[in-house]
Amino acid sequence: MIELNLLPDVKRDFVRAQRTRRQVIAAMILLSMAAGGLVVALALYVYGGQFAIGQVLDGAIKDKSKQLANVKDLDDYLTIQNQLRALPALHSDKFVYARLFDFLPTLNPAPPNNIHITRLTASEEEGTVTIVGYARDYKAVTVFENTIKNAELSYTDNESGEQKTESFVKDIAMSEVNLSEDASGNRVVAFTASLTNGEGSYKRGISNVRLQVPNRDTTQSAQQVPQEVFSEGGQE
Repeated sequence: MIELNLLPDVKRDFVRAQRTRRQVIAAMILLSMAAGGLVVALALYVYGGQFAIGQVLDGAIKDKSKQLANVKDLDDYLTIQNQLRALPALHSDKFVYARLFDFLPTLNPAPPNNIHITRLTASEEEGTVTIVGYARDYKAVTVFENTIKNAELSYTDNESGEQKTESFVKDIAMSEVNLSEDASGNRVVAFTASLTNGEGSYKRGISNVRLQVPNRDTTQSAQQVPQEVFSEGGQE
C-alpha cells in the first residue's frame, strides 16, 4: 500500500505550531485559575480566618474576665500586691536614723561640757533631728553647738565607689536656751537644738561611715581671742 503525503512541510509546521500555541494558552489559563484560587484562599484566611480567631480570643478574654470578677476580695489582693511591689523603692528611699545612736557619743563633748538628752525626735519630711536636753552651764551648751557645727562626716558611696567628706549638718538652730533644774534640783541650762540633716548623714547606700569632731576648744570666745594673749613668755 502506497501513502502519499499531500501536505507540504510548511503546512505541517504551521499546524504543529498552532497546536503548541493552543496548549500553551490552555496551560496559562490553568495557571491563572490556580493563582486566582490561591489569592482567594489567602483572602479568606486573612479576612475570614483572622476574624474568626479574633472572635474566639475575645470570647476567651470575656470568659476569663468574668471568672476574675467572681473572685472574692480580688481588689484587696491586687492592692496588697501593688503595695508589696512598692516596698523596695520605699525602703531604699528611707533614711537610716538608727545611725544617729552611733553619732551621739561622738557629738557629746567630754566632761565637764557634756550634755544630757531628755528627748530626741527625727522628722524625715523636714529632714531634721531635734535634741532637747540640758548642760551644766551656758559654756557647755555652746561647746555642744560648735561641736556639731564643725563635725565632718566621711563615707563611701556604694554605687559610685567615691569617698566623700562633708559637714555632718547643714545648719543647727538653738532655741529655748534658759536656766532650769534637773531631776535632782541642780541648776542647769536647758536647750533645744534643731539639726538640719547633711546630704549623707542618714541616707542608705553608703558604707565606711565615720563621724569626726574637732579636738579643740570650739567656743566662740576661744576662737576670737588672739593666741598670743595667753601664750607663755609674752612681752608686756
